[in-house]
Amino acid sequence: MRIFISAPYSAKTDEAVEANVSLAVDASIALLQKGHIPYCPHLSHYIHLRAKEQKIKFSHSQWVLQGLVWLGMCQAVIFLGDWKNSKGCQEEYLLACRNKMQIFYDLKEVT
Repeated sequence: MRIFISAPYSAKTDEAVEANVSLAVDASIALLQKGHIPYCPHLSHYIHLRAKEQKIKFSHSQWVLQGLVWLGMCQAVIFLGDWKNSKGCQEEYLLACRNKMQIFYDLKEVT
């Protein structure tokens, strides 16, 4: 199953952003081990860093739109971390509900 990973990305410190990316990457690994095809939008972190080096800035809404497009191609979504306090995750949740996607809230729920 194609599963979109929804979890907060933005944070107040670089260390907290890295922790958010690590959470999503670890979830990707777990989903791969279960035989699924995860989409991890947090890997865009490395695109963001490279663009920043090149003095290129993308708006938050551009990043969210990119995620929503990919979410629309998935069959399910898993919400992790403090997702209820993330504007991007909230938009992903609304799209998932509108599209009647299968929703998971814990890796243990995914078989």
